[in-house]
Amino acid sequence: MNEPSNNLKLITLEYVYDPEFYFVNFQETKFDTDSRLNENHPTRNELLYTMYWLEWKGFVLRKQPYMDTKKTYFITDKGKLLYQQLKKSEHL
Repeated sequence: MNEPSNNLKLITLEYVYDPEFYFVNFQETKFDTDSRLNENHPTRNELLYTMYWLEWKGFVLRKQPYMDTKKTYFITDKGKLLYQQLKKSEHL
């Protein structure tokens, strides 16, 4: 797998951090619409690819959804460090 851009990693990790976001949200057509209307917004395929890459590298962890939420992806300690690094570099 090729490594996604830092921008894609940051955007995807922001979704993982969002307590209201769960994996099925990627099936919503808004992701296709957002990428067509804003060239800086990643496509659904780019987000999915990045999510799988982050999981493969240990930055996020996939678990069975909890009964009270549908959330399946969670950020690991390694992922939190990456997120902090990406946020810092975003402001340089």
